[in-house]
Amino acid sequence: MSLSKSALLTLGCLLNSACALLQPDAAQDETLVEAEPSPALVVITESREPIDLRRLESMPADGPMVGSLQWIIAYHEDTLPEIARQHGLGFDEIRQANPGVDPWLPGEGSRVLLPTRMILPGRREGLVLNVASRRLFHFDEQGVLVDTFAIGVGREGWATPTGRAKVRAKAKDPVWFVPASIRAEHAEAGDPLPRRVGPGPDNPLGGYAIVLDIPGYLIHGTNKPYGVGMRVSHGCVRLYPEDIESLFPRVPVGAAVTIINEPISIAEFGGQLYLEAHPPFEDDQTWQGHWEEIQGRLLQDPRVASREIDWDKARAIIESAMGIPLPISANSQDVQTVLEQVPVVRHTRPVQEDSFDALPDEVSLLADPLAGQ
Repeated sequence: MSLSKSALLTLGCLLNSACALLQPDAAQDETLVEAEPSPALVVITESREPIDLRRLESMPADGPMVGSLQWIIAYHEDTLPEIARQHGLGFDEIRQANPGVDPWLPGEGSRVLLPTRMILPGRREGLVLNVASRRLFHFDEQGVLVDTFAIGVGREGWATPTGRAKVRAKAKDPVWFVPASIRAEHAEAGDPLPRRVGPGPDNPLGGYAIVLDIPGYLIHGTNKPYGVGMRVSHGCVRLYPEDIESLFPRVPVGAAVTIINEPISIAEFGGQLYLEAHPPFEDDQTWQGHWEEIQGRLLQDPRVASREIDWDKARAIIESAMGIPLPISANSQDVQTVLEQVPVVRHTRPVQEDSFDALPDEVSLLADPLAGQ
């Protein structure tokens, strides 16, 4: 099956940029087709407060999606990492939703799409982490969504493990006992680490740590918030300092934790079938391969098999991997129309204690405050 030019053009003109290839490391100037610049979007100009992913109103457990998409208008001093943190998003999330936008200089008056609508995972118990979307979902005892947070996860070669776990312990102001493997790696790079790092600004665990019963793995804060929303750790899961501070007291010891790796999600909503796609990890072969194989996987879902699907649109959504739910039912709205209906929300720049002037090298630290090696 070949992808039609019309489907590619639909996604290619979203934000005056061409679609990214399925492989997430494709060169930025590599395009499938040349797209004409899109006309100015007709957006709702009503000034309204943005939704807050950190304080969502509870949603029924059977709700397929949460949140809504939003536009903001950037100021000249904005960066995408700053905007992401302000709105409870991670770096990869906002970058993928805004292809062609300079993350460090979006520019005065530029539209920035906030990917604050998302398909919820099928499992609704305790903490559910999707490493592919870099997102943690927190459910209460009745399976109702409480809030959702951006997360940083393990980089290539140090992938965050998937599967089911439980919270084994919690620690405020944790001590980090540096594992021998990380000490060896840093020593080889000429950056020796101590065996023990106490609480404080130099501790990569930040102020709070949730210890899993998977040996050596934590959900914790960080002293380097630029890594939230990226694959930069040695396997642990990191949150923004303000997010782990909010989550920590509300997660009891023994709480269920489910870690999944699902770059592609499906949901039924309002009589339409929606598809959300994130780039698969470069070292993950589950969703890599030919389109026919991916289409076959999608058809295993009865919701897909029982409907008439616009397959050109579905393939274009997967290959662009913007990380936002988009309709794929036959005769559904095209992407341009969907984005024209997204409201512009009020944008105020918060005073940040952290600087996002530049993205340092991808350096992060696997940590377990109870581990001695």
